[in-house]
Amino acid sequence: MPFLLIISSFFLNYKFNSSNEIIILKQYFSLKNNLFLSIFLTSGIIVFYFLNNELFSVNLYEKYKVKELEIRNNLKLGVPSLKEFHIENEVSIFFEKQSNNKFFDVEAIIYEDGQFINSKNVEIEIEKITI
Repeated sequence: MPFLLIISSFFLNYKFNSSNEIIILKQYFSLKNNLFLSIFLTSGIIVFYFLNNELFSVNLYEKYKVKELEIRNNLKLGVPSLKEFHIENEVSIFFEKQSNNKFFDVEAIIYEDGQFINSKNVEIEIEKITI
């Protein structure tokens, strides 16, 4: 890819040098204006990069992890009676049959992401045993 960019820049420079277009462009751009524009764009990109990496991503990831741990730790499914689970506007899980904490022909809908998941079988861990 970089090789193609170098070759194309050579052809573009050749085209500009062989015509009067470069003279027309020089009339509108000066070194002072280009320097100001370059510094402005570079500083804007650096500020955006800093804000994104240090503030937005950290805060959003923290909210995501708290919500994930909350769902993971508070998941109390119990015994399904109608061949379905509904978890507080997060997920709906439907299945055809159950045997020993294993569910067969499972379909799940994740509301927030709008995802539909289909699986032949799923094993759910009811409780963790610590020794």
